[in-house]
Amino acid sequence: MTTRLGIFWGTGRFERDRDAGYGIFRTKDGQFLTLAIAHEDWFWDRLCTAMGLPECQGIRALERRRRRPELSEKMQRLFLKKPREEWLKVLQEADVPVAPIKSPEEIEQDPHVRFRKMIQEISFPSGEKIKQVGFPMKLSDMPDKMRRPPPKLGDHTDEILKSLGYTEREIEGFKKEGVI
Repeated sequence: MTTRLGIFWGTGRFERDRDAGYGIFRTKDGQFLTLAIAHEDWFWDRLCTAMGLPECQGIRALERRRRRPELSEKMQRLFLKKPREEWLKVLQEADVPVAPIKSPEEIEQDPHVRFRKMIQEISFPSGEKIKQVGFPMKLSDMPDKMRRPPPKLGDHTDEILKSLGYTEREIEGFKKEGVI
């Protein structure tokens, strides 16, 4: 959003059109990758070289936005010729901003996600266990483990109703009537 907000604050217009080199593409093996060329001409030219699109080199950012449908379709056809891992290798070696779009299973096995403890298992008092996304900020004096599970549906109903001014007796009545 940095680029979009800068344009908005400078012009008052919020543009939704994007560079042809910014988006998600399917590869031959049915996997996906994402490109993040926001407006940088040098990344675009590297992408064109790596993908074998010399006729597209030199197309500047504004023109890429205007021709997005045509250029994106051309790139998509090429991405369907190789599996994701091959494209990642080619594009990373060419210094193109690219990343895999991972499945939930791949995310769980990602070494960085594991190292940062971004998936944590939490136990409820009943013994039931669930997985939760860990807190993304890691500070030296802050525990990196979730200490308690999220509330179950209805866990705070009484507390909320009391904060709204209902009495214990009214809350019990709601329960008997099946309102809560």
